[in-house]
This record gives sequence, C-alpha cells and structure tokens, in this order.
Amino acid sequence: LVILRNFDKLDFDIAVVKLGENQYKALEMQCTHVPNNHLVATDSGFHCNTHGSSFSFDGQVVESPAQRPMKEFPIEINNHTIQIKL
Repeated sequence: LVILRNFDKLDFDIAVVKLGENQYKALEMQCTHVPNNHLVATDSGFHCNTHGSSFSFDGQVVESPAQRPMKEFPIEINNHTIQIKL
C-alpha cells in the first residue's frame, strides 16, 4: 500500500494497492457516503472516522453506511512504472 499525498493538487490522497502480481488499484481516499470525508488506511482496508464506513483494499464497501465502492482511477503499467490516469 502506497499513499500519494497532495498528488497533483487533488483534494484527496490516492491509495495505490497491490492486489496481486502486476495487479494494482488506485483509489481516491474519499468516503462515498458523504462527500468531503477523508478515509484513513488501516491494517484491513480503509475507514471513515466520521460515520464509520469501511472499505476493503480493493475499494469495496465492507461496513455501511456507504453503499458505493471507492472511486477508482485507471492505471497503466509500463516498464515497472505505474501511471495513474486522472
């Protein structure tokens, strides 16, 4: 897990998660329950301290009140470099 902070002056950090060999996800660390709530990384995924929503490392909802998965950015892997498409 890598957290990109203030990446390209976005409002939220981006988490880059390795899910398997050459399988990565880039996720916006904003809760999907209420806009503008930041998520924090935990040992088991991501958590919103405001209302208690939790998400797995692949961005899926584990604990409500959130109903939608985390926003995912497309990525491309070239020569061992991960490019995030904003």
